[in-house]
Amino acid sequence: MKFSLCLISLALITAGCSTIITKADKRWGVEYSGTKCATQRTKEIWKKTRVGGFMSSIDVALSAVADTLLWPADALMKKNSPPANPCPGG
Repeated sequence: MKFSLCLISLALITAGCSTIITKADKRWGVEYSGTKCATQRTKEIWKKTRVGGFMSSIDVALSAVADTLLWPADALMKKNSPPANPCPGG
């Protein structure tokens, strides 16, 4: 039980990081950049380990919420040519 709570807590603490990472990398104006990045990473992690993929999928959901809240700012700063890879450094 305690181990499960630790895993859930860890997942919630790190969730939404993809949106924060993409916005910190100056990807403002790229709508749902965090969700796209989280989805890409989840697919990569899922191939390696199902548990990691599940934990990463929580980031997809919470990044979608964060990106939705930040959508008005992204819409105002819309870029004509978004980066090909949504994840910084990728």
